[in-house]
Amino acid sequence: ALGKSGTFPDLLLALGEDHQWQVGAGPDLADSPYEVRVQLQELVTAATVRYRTHGHGDPIMLVHAVTAPNAVLRLLPSLPRDLWRPSLRAAWLASAAVTAIYNPTIERPWQPKNQSRAVDPADIFDRAVSHGDEHVIKFADTALEVHEWTHRSAVLDAAELAAELIDQE
Repeated sequence: ALGKSGTFPDLLLALGEDHQWQVGAGPDLADSPYEVRVQLQELVTAATVRYRTHGHGDPIMLVHAVTAPNAVLRLLPSLPRDLWRPSLRAAWLASAAVTAIYNPTIERPWQPKNQSRAVDPADIFDRAVSHGDEHVIKFADTALEVHEWTHRSAVLDAAELAAELIDQE
């Protein structure tokens, strides 16, 4: 991790100067529209699940590592097909850059206070709206979408964690 002092543009420039960060690195990009959509879903899913253990690095900025690629995913149908692959690349780079800059030095797995609770996805969004912070709401919205694709409870936990961590900011 680079550390977190400075403005985001300054940190982004520092990331570009970091010899461990390779802009050309990343996944093999899909060619077909179906594969682009799948890769974006995989990116959003991975970033959402990762928030559960790494969100404490910077609770607000790491929300963007999740919601930015999801915004691209949602816009795909409105974009010309020749822009899908470059949009996937831009989404991956944005998410990877934010993750690299704000990555905490230690993983901290989150455990809900009530281990035996059954999480109702509808409650997640209601709690996010009651919280009122736009980052918590955007994250919950994305987590619910990821839950529809994956049925993984970890993404719902990540939404709860975002509300907890952003409360502490």
